[in-house]
Amino acid sequence: MQNSVETKQDQNVASVGGLGAIDLAKTNTFYAHSTSDDPSTWERLVCHLLKTAARAGQFSAPFGAKAWGRAAGILHDYGKFQEGFQARLRGSTNRVEHAHCGGLIATEVYGEAVGRCLAYTITGHHAGLPNCDDRNGEKTSLRDKLLRAASDLDDIPSKDLLLKVPETQLSLNAFMQPVPSLPGFSLQLFVRMIFSALCDADFLCTERFYDYRKTALRQIKAPDFRALSQILQDYVSGLGCSINVEKPSLKAQRILNARNDIFQRCLESAKGSPGVYSLTVPTGGGKTFASLAFGLEHAAHHNKRRVIYAIPYTSIIDQTADNFRSALTGYENLILEHHSAVEERDEELRIGKLKRKLATENWDAPIVVTSTVQFFESLFAARPGKCRKLHNIANSVIVLDEVQSLPLPFLKPCVAALQELCRGYGCTVLLCTATQPDLRHERLGGILQQPHEIVADIPELFSKFNRVQSHYIPHLSDEELVEHLATKRQALCIVDQRLHARDLHAALSASEALESNAVFHLSAGMCPNHRRATLDAVKLRLKQQAPCHLIATQVVEAGVDLSFPTVFRAEAGIDSLAQAAGRCNRHGEAEEGELYVFGIDRTLDVPDLKKRRELARPLLIKGWNPLGQDTVHTYFSNVFTVENTDKYGILDLCENTAGDLAWQFQDIAEAFRIIPDVTTPVIVPWGNHEELCLQLETRLRQGIPPDLDTILRPLQQISISVYPHHLSILKEAGALSVIGGDERFLRLVDTRFYSPDRGLDIPSTGQKFERYIL
Repeated sequence: MQNSVETKQDQNVASVGGLGAIDLAKTNTFYAHSTSDDPSTWERLVCHLLKTAARAGQFSAPFGAKAWGRAAGILHDYGKFQEGFQARLRGSTNRVEHAHCGGLIATEVYGEAVGRCLAYTITGHHAGLPNCDDRNGEKTSLRDKLLRAASDLDDIPSKDLLLKVPETQLSLNAFMQPVPSLPGFSLQLFVRMIFSALCDADFLCTERFYDYRKTALRQIKAPDFRALSQILQDYVSGLGCSINVEKPSLKAQRILNARNDIFQRCLESAKGSPGVYSLTVPTGGGKTFASLAFGLEHAAHHNKRRVIYAIPYTSIIDQTADNFRSALTGYENLILEHHSAVEERDEELRIGKLKRKLATENWDAPIVVTSTVQFFESLFAARPGKCRKLHNIANSVIVLDEVQSLPLPFLKPCVAALQELCRGYGCTVLLCTATQPDLRHERLGGILQQPHEIVADIPELFSKFNRVQSHYIPHLSDEELVEHLATKRQALCIVDQRLHARDLHAALSASEALESNAVFHLSAGMCPNHRRATLDAVKLRLKQQAPCHLIATQVVEAGVDLSFPTVFRAEAGIDSLAQAAGRCNRHGEAEEGELYVFGIDRTLDVPDLKKRRELARPLLIKGWNPLGQDTVHTYFSNVFTVENTDKYGILDLCENTAGDLAWQFQDIAEAFRIIPDVTTPVIVPWGNHEELCLQLETRLRQGIPPDLDTILRPLQQISISVYPHHLSILKEAGALSVIGGDERFLRLVDTRFYSPDRGLDIPSTGQKFERYIL
């Protein structure tokens, strides 16, 4: 039901003001949206154009482009003045394209350069930013759209009298103070930002007309970041940095003091000028809360709009968001977690959904916890749904956790985007990791401004956390490895492939020297609830000083608070070895823990992991300390020297045609796909799966969309992501059933393929290794 049927539309138009003369007598029979057979309930087109213009201008103002947003808003639906479109509202079935007319008018009013930039956003506000030129004869390019608009404009009666387009002088100069040597990149990002502001404004104004109650749910009070910062400080001082041992050793106490010092330094540094900061802290240094403290305090000090926390591993996004909610008690609704694991479809969004779901559409929340993939792919996307959030990144604090995990084939365009967000959009970026890569490296273009390091003396800080002695064993067979592990009372072993972890777990479980119930397995082949239960069991045995052995993949290296006296780690990149060391003697329970790095026979078919391993091996053979800062620096320098950090030519796509403003936006979006392989979520037999599947099946049978909080999120916790080759095996074996009418909801019904110890368990004969393995 629309908002009071917009009975005061003329007054609303007048209240916008400042956008040109309006002849209401000539415009009051043109409509933007219809509701029923009674045109008196329809939304007048001039009202929609002016309100969208006002909101798009508001969204563009934080990056100095208010006039651009207003112009795009006025023109975006100008094609709806066509008689053919008005006939369609009245029941005609003839298809009428309306988005391209405003693009042509933009080029006529503002000239070729400014008009071209606006035309991309206007013609693409429904279907997405177009390529400038046709490819494969698809006829969806900007040039094609503008050619067709020339004839369609003849269907608009007296177009110059209906609504005067604002002739404010628009200039590109302010947005072409570029990332060094990348003017095309800077300008195409600006076009995306205007596109974002327009798409979001158009959607919100349309939503307000059709569903005012939904609009009301979006009203979020501006956060008091100063108050949130103080709440976090109180939480950390009381609980956040406590040590999970009854009688802390001197080493443990020094670590606790160092964590507190890191936290305080983040608060102090947050008062510095906006820009790029780095937080180089050893694993176990409390950087999660310390970096959030920086973000909140910096936002308070510099009047930033939000804090965006990007994490490379979707497996710990929920956990991080939960930690933030625990710390900010009473303000949980200000925290949005957004990633692609389980999301509602557009047709499932109904009245009465929580603000959190609405905020995922455009990140209109004070604290956003998202994935690194979601963050960067959005910056290079073309679809409206992906781009709506971009304008809300402006004037934000961006915290990049585990920055060393940024995807190497896309690293150069990622760095360019970070620099441009700081230069042109008022953002501050915080780079967090224990193994800080030099993102100013010449192979990355040297374009990022010099980061302000929060910890002044990094070597001294790392010496305070020096709690692990590392050893290098050039080669261990699986049999030898199992023998070594069996001699330890408590030990963690980390490898890079699920198949390897499965085999080691089976061999260790069969060892007569160990208790069978003391051997555990952890990988992404287990659903989140399964992993959580396993971690709880492991933590309990560690606390009780009971025998405990855990075989795990890399999933244990991210955001998992475990502390083993001994850790074995298969050869890997130096950054991975540092993460493994973070699970060893984490809180300084002993004077020194033991990290054993070992070579293995197995071929690693994951190209990125294989390359990182090969670059780390010579340093290990030479006896370099894998945990030393010199080793980290040399390792990443070698990585950047041999790796193509713009493998898919993203920056060339932005630059090569920039002189003619002829960007191929669709091509850029398709090229910038960090994870090209598509996985399929499969519900597995764990916990209350029977009950949840029954609820889901009942809702779908009744035509009721599954609810995010009571159905979809709980299902996410008992689902795993299955790659295509494994999915084919399960289908051929008849191991899957389908819930609903399509294959969106798949359920594993053959329990032979899901082990209560190891999760997804598929015979290895003739199988490839997973491409992305955690």
